[in-house]
Amino acid sequence: MIKILKCLMIGIVGGICLTINFVHPSWGFNPQPEPPIDSRRITEIARTAHSNFRNLVMIQKAQIPDALLQQKELPLKSPEVKEVIQLRGHNLFVKFKDGNELLMFLGRDNFGGEENIVPESERILLQPQRDVNKAIEPASTIVAPGVITAFLPCTPNSNKALVFDCLEDDRNVVSPKISQQIQSDLTSMGYAVTMQLNNNANLSNATLIDNGEYGVVVMRGHGGDLGGDFGFLVRPWYASYPPVNSSYVGTIRASAWNNVAHATQFGYVITKQFSSNYWTNKAFPNSMFFLESCHGTDPGALPGMLAWTINHGASVWLGWDESVSFNCGDNGTDIFFQEMTNGKDVGNAVAVVHQHGCEPPILTAYPYK
Repeated sequence: MIKILKCLMIGIVGGICLTINFVHPSWGFNPQPEPPIDSRRITEIARTAHSNFRNLVMIQKAQIPDALLQQKELPLKSPEVKEVIQLRGHNLFVKFKDGNELLMFLGRDNFGGEENIVPESERILLQPQRDVNKAIEPASTIVAPGVITAFLPCTPNSNKALVFDCLEDDRNVVSPKISQQIQSDLTSMGYAVTMQLNNNANLSNATLIDNGEYGVVVMRGHGGDLGGDFGFLVRPWYASYPPVNSSYVGTIRASAWNNVAHATQFGYVITKQFSSNYWTNKAFPNSMFFLESCHGTDPGALPGMLAWTINHGASVWLGWDESVSFNCGDNGTDIFFQEMTNGKDVGNAVAVVHQHGCEPPILTAYPYK
């Protein structure tokens, strides 16, 4: 680079010296990195989006797609924002020019996103497939996306169970609270139940789920389709945009609405990278995973965490295939575990949930090897 100083005389009083930079094309040019954005600015963007979305949908009665489009366009007006990606379930993924990212669960009354109301006649489910002679696959293989296998009886090789409820102190529809009802049902079936609620349903305890050797794992919280992966928002909550380093691999910073505090909360989403790094000490003992969250069995979230868990010893992973409301989630979960206490197997218990409506979304299971 050549620097040339030129003095421009102004009248007879003095001059101004300008530095002019000349860069030869063949020498290349390295642009300066974007200055880091203040975390308070990201907090402000998220709070505005969540508040505006709820106001438009619940007060002004705007259509959800219209309200979502406005929230997608709003961050793009900020010079710090590089891109806003719309995910399934009406969630937004914001990428900032300095490398920061934020997943926004823009739900009104849902476990991450809003429901897509589609007539049941227009919904297409894959036909069940069964291969009872298939050997257990090593963890390095994955379940083929989109394959829903037959509902065979699930018989965990452990009488221990875990209820991991990130939203026990948020909205609850049934009484007693759904976590208490699950605990009661599992106890009546002979399980020793560990309860990890609210701030105990945190990142640290999430890393130890395989160590517990649980026959049943119930996870309740905000979930999202990340496009080839499933993300689950765990505690603790933060009042503002959290640090980039969660101290764990495979996490994404996210925001969601707290229905009790009536405020935007922040936390970390765990992904397949998280589970494949930390759920490696012990294989799951033919475990049943039940996800009361949005997108727990969304085909778009495959292969991801779901397939990795199945291939690490779990026998079945149940959840809703799209966004699910607290009403349908709590009541559907309640019905499912009641039917299990009545001696139903997984498939028949799911069938009873179907009979009670609240569809779409649909409670489905992946897969039984």
